[in-house]
Amino acid sequence: MEKTRQDGKENPSRKRRAHTRSRKGCPNCRIRRVKCDEGRPQCRRCRVYGVVCNYAADVTDLQASAEGHPSMELQEHRQSLALRKNAEAPIAPPSPAIIISDGSVTVTLEGQDMDLLSHYILRTLPSLGNHKMAKLYQTSVMRLAFSHPFLMHATLAMAASHQRHLAGPEPRRRSLRECYHSTQCAALLNQKLGRPIQPEERDPLWATAAALGIVSFSMAEATTPEEAWPLRRSSASDLDWLLMSEGKMAVWDVAEPLRPDSIFHVMADDYARLFTPLPTVGASGVDPAVARLCGIDAGSTPEGNPYFRAAHALGRVRRLRDEEGTPGRVLVFMSRMQKSYRALLLEKEPIALLLLALWYKEAGRALWWIEQRGKMERAAIRLYLKKFHGDKMAIQELIPLD
Repeated sequence: MEKTRQDGKENPSRKRRAHTRSRKGCPNCRIRRVKCDEGRPQCRRCRVYGVVCNYAADVTDLQASAEGHPSMELQEHRQSLALRKNAEAPIAPPSPAIIISDGSVTVTLEGQDMDLLSHYILRTLPSLGNHKMAKLYQTSVMRLAFSHPFLMHATLAMAASHQRHLAGPEPRRRSLRECYHSTQCAALLNQKLGRPIQPEERDPLWATAAALGIVSFSMAEATTPEEAWPLRRSSASDLDWLLMSEGKMAVWDVAEPLRPDSIFHVMADDYARLFTPLPTVGASGVDPAVARLCGIDAGSTPEGNPYFRAAHALGRVRRLRDEEGTPGRVLVFMSRMQKSYRALLLEKEPIALLLLALWYKEAGRALWWIEQRGKMERAAIRLYLKKFHGDKMAIQELIPLD
């Protein structure tokens, strides 16, 4: 038998060669923490994942490939593995999982979560707004998600919500992955907000709050108008999206995303348009029929009329309906809502309900995450108003039809 040790030492002929770690892999693979094969101009990992390999400095991280869809190659790759398995041939080891950690919490992405991440990069990002916003999220926000577990959970929850939206026009229940990632995100976000906020946490916190706002609004569990608010029996969860909206704005105050060193500072003009002040007096810009119903005239103010800001916000949304690159402006209705109007909504007051239904009609066709809730609750409001306020003709004449 050959000796491998002499006098307690390894045989010199059996010395191990030092492991050399490659540092020439593409930045995409380093971000995803997977081994790069260093193929040029496009490594295999990026090609299968559906992104442009970014050896070149002018290619942004995790940029979708020109083909757009992940996944013709990805599906072909999986089908190939399945065929080899059926033939009992050796199968190449699966891609390593992506591990994300902030030092206290660790998230491991594999399987379904990798699919969700691909969907987010290639399909959800382009749906979020204008090109400037999509590019910001594709680069800076995506980079933050790979080092902050709570933001990654929010990212995957939003991808799952978007998948549900694209599955078809019929209402669908949330998937287990959507429920899991949204609850994990909410729990981790609450933990972060319960402690002193570090400067480097402000941007990921705002990105997470914004994503959770989208996810919560898209969580319309009703499959028929009778199951939707306001027709269903009152519960503590009624208008929970309003509470989420308030919570999101509380994070805005903490994170200050318009500060000069924020990654969101590039969106300052867009945010400024969103938060452009509404009129403080009068009825100019409000549909005349809506103004009459709400009792808004030349001397009206927000302090004296609970419908004032909702009616003015609705008027602005309608005027901007056909402007290119303005889908996010429909959110002015939510961001400028008066507490007195919110209280009327919770009481199911008919004029307040009508204004919400009119806004749902505009917002649902502008933003995908409002569409399902807007369609279902708009139908429920219409039935509710006909059932309980059918004698109020001024309201009946303004009820939006599908």
